[in-house]
Amino acid sequence: NPASDLELKLPATIGAAGQALINSSTPGTLEFGKEQGVTFAVQYAIDSNITLANSGGFVVMPGNNLRQQSYSGAPGSTFAAGFSVGNTSGTVTFPETGLYYLHLNGDMVVTNDNIRSASVIIKTTTDNSTYNIAARRHFSINRPTGTTSLQQCGVEYLFDVTNTTNCKAQFGAESDNIGQCWLQADANVFLSGFTIMKLRGT
Repeated sequence: NPASDLELKLPATIGAAGQALINSSTPGTLEFGKEQGVTFAVQYAIDSNITLANSGGFVVMPGNNLRQQSYSGAPGSTFAAGFSVGNTSGTVTFPETGLYYLHLNGDMVVTNDNIRSASVIIKTTTDNSTYNIAARRHFSINRPTGTTSLQQCGVEYLFDVTNTTNCKAQFGAESDNIGQCWLQADANVFLSGFTIMKLRGT
């Protein structure tokens, strides 16, 4: 063989189901590990409406009002091992380090008020303490008199989870000081909630 050719040494053991041959940290050797690409994916939907009161501040989507979406072919918990959401805090804990895609959707409803500047919000922390607004999108609803009005609003964010103890997220929304609205829920259909996918390792 030419001197420029590389010799790769195969692992001495058989890998587990779902693993692939990948480069190891030792030059010239391969090992079994997880495939790159989307390896975790989960979608959470709220089970009951969440009220966003006038000047009420940030309202989180809590774990005790969320379900892993499994209706009409959705994966449920199939690709979500290790994810957790705090029952009251709504804090999302990630199963392992990596680059994650976060998407939040709000199905907003008003019945009595006009909404000037409400918003859907993704918050993140990298020190397990201080949560900053990482992504935000505003919306307004000018409600015709005597009617119920609706509007969808979504926001997305790429989050590099370098430490699973310190890097966490929260999903929620808030109204302004003008009107009150609701994040709408449905027992089956995904209306308001969030999607998380792991895109690759850190």
